[in-house]
Amino acid sequence: MAYKRSHYHPTRLSSNEEDEDTVYFTPLGAAKEVGRSCLILRYKGRTIMLDCGIHPGRTGDDALPFFDSGPDAEEIDIILISHFHLDHAASLPYFTEKVQGGAFKGRIFATHPTKAIMRLMLQNHIRTDSVRLAADGTSADEGAEAPLYTEEELQACLDKIEVIDFQQRVEHRGVKFWCYNAGHVLGAAMFMIEIAGLRVLYTGDYSMEDDRQGGREGGWCTGWDERGGDDRVHAGGHPGSEAPHPPGDRGGPAGAAAAPQCQVGREGGREEGREGGKTAKFTG
Repeated sequence: MAYKRSHYHPTRLSSNEEDEDTVYFTPLGAAKEVGRSCLILRYKGRTIMLDCGIHPGRTGDDALPFFDSGPDAEEIDIILISHFHLDHAASLPYFTEKVQGGAFKGRIFATHPTKAIMRLMLQNHIRTDSVRLAADGTSADEGAEAPLYTEEELQACLDKIEVIDFQQRVEHRGVKFWCYNAGHVLGAAMFMIEIAGLRVLYTGDYSMEDDRQGGREGGWCTGWDERGGDDRVHAGGHPGSEAPHPPGDRGGPAGAAAAPQCQVGREGGREEGREGGKTAKFTG
């Protein structure tokens, strides 16, 4: 499994240690670094994986998220992939086909463009990784690395991905979710997740720069209304538009980069943090 660095020890919770009124976020990657984005969200007995990428500056098992510090693969109900970049998606075939012998039995969702372009990106990743390994000149008998997964394992993973449109609502095992245009790359999505009345917005990477992906008026879409409960897609979101500022936007100029984030709030409002005994907590 993934190599563990001495300074990174996420806390693994057993089922009897979990408080049902606490939201647990456990980063399996990208907590103190750029790359291998992979976040575990636990609440009310439901477990969701948000993205599953590799570290672009590392190779082999060392590039993977710390899967051995997270929940068992069979415990994960849903995987949501925000976009097709390697640092957000390239570990997915390894997780679905190899971790604990392919024990994952949940559902995977991504937008149509994310799934289509992800196929090309990961096929190219397999080939370039194979070229790199061949250039090392080490034989299998001498302990040479192998690619993280094969073309066949990639295809088996892609067959598991269900496509979702912006604004389309899906419910699985009591978890409701839908996505908005993140504006980062074609098909990039922010996921709004609702469990027992608590909403969590996972942005992935997002952009506030006007472009052709954001609709006729440009910009990007959030759908988050200040009053809560508004499911419309809002174009723009900058001063002078009817749309509210997107999460994380403080009215800065168009084109400013925005880092991934999560926001937690109760249904029907935008209050964050502790509300009605529900506490957002990061473990690790």
